[in-house]
Amino acid sequence: MALTSSIKDKDWVSVRQAAAKLGSIKLGPTSSPTFAGISLTGLTTDSLIYSASGGTLTSLGVATNGKIPIGSTGAAPVL
Repeated sequence: MALTSSIKDKDWVSVRQAAAKLGSIKLGPTSSPTFAGISLTGLTTDSLIYSASGGTLTSLGVATNGKIPIGSTGAAPVL
């Protein structure tokens, strides 16, 4: 189910209508939104979320005091 109707090329009325409809959507703490087939569930609270290989969202985990994430090109970040 689409959140808005399709937007026609160079049709600013349909753009405004879609923006108004998106602005009226209320999400709360029990919401489970899905974007482009990615469900945002099972992620760890207060953790760093990054895009792993293949575009999947991955949770790094919760850092303890003083720890910072370290990244390296082509590799997943580590604490």
